[in-house]
Amino acid sequence: MGAEALFGAQVLGSVMGAGGAYSSAAGAKAGYKAQAAIARNNAKYMEWEAQDALVRGQRAEQRVRANTTALKSRQQAMLAARGLDAGYGSALSILTDTDFMGEMDALTERGNAAREAWAKREQARGALADAANLRQAASEISPFRAAATSLITSAPAVASSWSGTKWAGETKTTSWNPYSPIGNDRW
Repeated sequence: MGAEALFGAQVLGSVMGAGGAYSSAAGAKAGYKAQAAIARNNAKYMEWEAQDALVRGQRAEQRVRANTTALKSRQQAMLAARGLDAGYGSALSILTDTDFMGEMDALTERGNAAREAWAKREQARGALADAANLRQAASEISPFRAAATSLITSAPAVASSWSGTKWAGETKTTSWNPYSPIGNDRW
């Protein structure tokens, strides 16, 4: 009776192992799919951040241009109050420098926003690549294959146990050797 119980325990263990292999593979596959979905969501969020950076850059550029215009107006008023003609000499040079520096500041804001948007879009591309790799990894996992592999791997031990229970009542003392012509009369 003990050999049959051992055989039954081995069969049960093999089936349980196959179930565990199936569950483990299914969990890994689901995990990869979830990570891929998160990466795709992150890519969308990064694209939104890139668009936001460009909008903020446009507003900052407009603000710099408005401030430059206001500064230039104050300078013209101050020059006129002193009786200077803003179209000649030092007065013109001051106003031209104000225009130039204001334009440089506005273009700096635009460039900073473009670089920030580019960086966010590169991050989004990386997240999409990660999502593709994770989806590929998920597609390569087969829970049924994992279960079958587990069963096939445990089959020799179960077969050995089965052959031991089949001949347990006999008094033969020779061990079975598939390569020996002597003592293989068990089959």
